[in-house]
Parts: sequence; structure tokens; C-alpha cells
Amino acid sequence: MTSIPENLTNKKTKLIILENENFRALLLFLLSLGIFLLFWELGAKMKLFAKGMPTASLTIKELWYWVTHPFYDNGLNDLGIGWNLLISLRRVAIGYTLASIIAVPLGVLVGISKIAFKAFNPYFQLLKPVSPLAWLPLGLYIFRDSEMTGIFIITIASIWPTLTNTAFGVANVNPDYLDVSKILGASKWRTIFKVIIPAALPNIISGLRISMGISWLVIVAAEMLLGTGLGYFIWNEWNNLYITVRGDLIRIIGNLMRRRDKFDHLVIETTGLADPAPVIQTFFVDEEIQDQLDLDAVVTVVDAKHILDHWDSDEAQEQIAFANVILLNKIDLVEPQQLEELEQKIKAMNGLVKIYRTQNSEVEMDSVLGVRAFDLKQALEIDPELLGEDAHENDESVFSFAIVESGAVNLEKLNTWLTELLQTQGPNIFRMKGILNVMGEDERFVFQGVHMIFDGHPDRPWKPEETRKNELVFIGRNLDETQFRQDFQACLV
Repeated sequence: MTSIPENLTNKKTKLIILENENFRALLLFLLSLGIFLLFWELGAKMKLFAKGMPTASLTIKELWYWVTHPFYDNGLNDLGIGWNLLISLRRVAIGYTLASIIAVPLGVLVGISKIAFKAFNPYFQLLKPVSPLAWLPLGLYIFRDSEMTGIFIITIASIWPTLTNTAFGVANVNPDYLDVSKILGASKWRTIFKVIIPAALPNIISGLRISMGISWLVIVAAEMLLGTGLGYFIWNEWNNLYITVRGDLIRIIGNLMRRRDKFDHLVIETTGLADPAPVIQTFFVDEEIQDQLDLDAVVTVVDAKHILDHWDSDEAQEQIAFANVILLNKIDLVEPQQLEELEQKIKAMNGLVKIYRTQNSEVEMDSVLGVRAFDLKQALEIDPELLGEDAHENDESVFSFAIVESGAVNLEKLNTWLTELLQTQGPNIFRMKGILNVMGEDERFVFQGVHMIFDGHPDRPWKPEETRKNELVFIGRNLDETQFRQDFQACLV
């Protein structure tokens, strides 16, 4: 009796593993993934990609948080990915089921009957090429409900693959099967259920599988506009782009609010080069924070000595554009004439801002706390002269301008304009706010917005001695002031 040496057995086992197709495929997958992640990590650190692109390691860390906290609930607009997935699954399940219930019987009818095919085929040819998202406005108008609209769009989009595949499968059933069925004296219904449908089943299942894939494609796109669900989750995170910053901020504020009786104000300080937009958006998109806190003001400290050296940077311009209050610091290091020119330059970019000249950032607390500069009830009353037309002329890419128009606004036309404006110009609109005279209403309508986040509501009644007019202020980059004015004038009655 002979035995095989142990080392030869191990070598043979290793050789078998290396020659295994699945193992080699796994190695290739891991290698390609590693190369991709390495390229991403190095590219982001070397700033080869778009500004603000996170590294692979940071993204994986953030992904791990979402995966391990799938069911947190901070209000309707801030749900964990698990809740959003369940919402999308519910919509897909209902819409897909309705589509299948309609498509399979109709496909059988069209496949069996030449008359039915000729009667319904024009509808198929007309409606099938229509983009699923083109049904969105019609669905919103008919149902006036985002949930029903989402189900409607899934049903419309997923019905066609199942319908056409079923009709094709039924129409191409082997004639011999049908002849045998007739010879055996089977009834029409028995032939359908025992012969035709089983023979066409491969085609029907193929159609159902394609419809399922289309359902998921459509619902993600539709939910970007409907709110809630995976699509809205993706769109919302694209809007603020700073998931970690906003997520951490929400959690920290939530913990602080448990000790609400210990403080009067919260001061949120960011780094010198931070974009203030994600912090501002937190107070708009998170319902729990919106209910408990009011955004008082955005305060920016401007280094009067060095700001001109960094004036063209995106960070500097965005911080000035978003500011309600600016502390123009280090004034002892700059000549008075230079200060005057710098203030004019700041005013040209942000006509709403209140500027305080400081040394060592020393200023009265009442100047930066409790000023309610971000409150629309007082927004344009802080300094009415700032709305003057001549205060907003500027050739820089970031600037502000005011629109002042008498007359009443048609609210339906205004909603249409603002919706299109936010979709096309949202990323370039740093801030907007205003007071509107709405047709048929005795109350002022006030609104404000940051990027693609918009909030508006009726305010106090117009006073008898007040002149009813519309005042709007926009701050942003590369905005077409003339076009804005024309579009708003088209909303007037």
C-alpha cells in the first residue's frame, strides 16, 4: 500500500482551486474593484475630479452609516434608506401588479383575435413610445396625490413589455397544439387555459421580467419629483451634496435639544473655506429641526486685509453671498479708502447684507444674535434702501438684484415659473426671498429659498396705508437679471 506525500496533495488542491472558473472570476472581480477604488481614492486626493468629490474611503464610511442605520426617522424629508426602500417597493409592487393584471389578459385577447389586434394596435403604437415621465404632469393633475401618481406611472410604463410579449407568445402558439385541442373537443376557455397560456408562458414570463426592470427604472426617476422613496433620497442628497456634514449636524442638534433649557441661541461655526449652503439647508429640509429652531442669521467674517487676494474663489464668494451679517475685520490694517471700496464691492454682490467694521471681530452681541435677519417677516425691513436698483450693478459672476413690481401676481403662473426656475437655475441661486401681492388674497405672501429648496406661506394682512407691491431679491452666480424680470412680469395679472 502506497501513500501520496502531504505536500503533493496540498499542491494538487491549490492547483485545482486556481483552475476553478468561479475562483478565477472572483479574483478578477476583486482585482478590478481594487484598481477602481485606488484610482478613485488617489484621484479625489489629488483633486483630479470635480470640486468636493469625496474619497473612496470617506464614501465607504458614509455608506456604512446608511447601511447600519436604515430605519432612522427624522421627519418625512429625512428617512433612513430602509424606509425609502420600503416606500419604493410598495409603489412598485402595486403598480407592477396592476400592470400585470391588465397586460396578460389583454395580451391573450390580442394574440387570439385578429379583430382585437386591429382594433387595439393603434393605441399600442401611439402610447407605447411615450416617455414614462411624460405621464407625470397628467398623473399629478388627475390624482392630485404623489403616491397615486407614482403607482400610475409604474403601471403605464410596465404594461407594454408584458402586453407585447404575451400577445406575441399567444399568436405564435404551435398550430398543431390547437388542432389537437379541437379534435379532443376542448372548449374555447379550456383551450386558452390548458393549451395557449402554457405554450406562451415563456414569452409571458420574459415580458413580466422586463416590466419589473422598467418599473424600478421609472420609479427612481419619478420619485425625484414626487418626494419620498429611493428617487427622492438620491435627488435630495444631490441637492445638498454634503451628506456627512448635514447628517452630523442633525444628530448634534438633536442631542443639544434635549437640554433646551440650558441655552438661548445655537452658534454653528464652520471652517474658513466651508460652503454654508449645507448648514442652511438643514433648517429647511429637516422637519424636526424646522419645528424646534429658527435660522436667525448667517454671519460671515471677512478679512479686510486679505479678502481681495481670494475674491475670485468660489468659497469666498458663496460665503459673502449667503451672509446676512458681515464682520469686516482687521480694519486697522487697511486704509479708509480701501474699506469704502471693499464695502461697495461686497454690497454689489450681496445687497441685503448688514456690514459691521471690527477689530479682532469685536462686536455687540445684539448685532449678531437675535437679529432675525433670515426671518421673512422682517427680511426686507432690515434696510429698505438695500433694495435700490442702483445698489446691484456688478460685473462679477456672483451678484444680487431686486425686482420691484406693482400689481397682483397670478399664483398658478408664479408656481409654474418658480418650479421651472428651481429645476434649471437652482444650483446657481444662492439665496432668494421676497414679499408678493397675490391676486384675490388680503395677506402678504412671503417666500425664501436656498438653491433648490423653497419655502413660502401667507404672512400678515396688508395694512390699509401700505402700497401693495411685489419685492423679490435674488443672489447667485451667472443669473440672467433681464430674463428673470421678464418671466416675473409674465406672472402678473
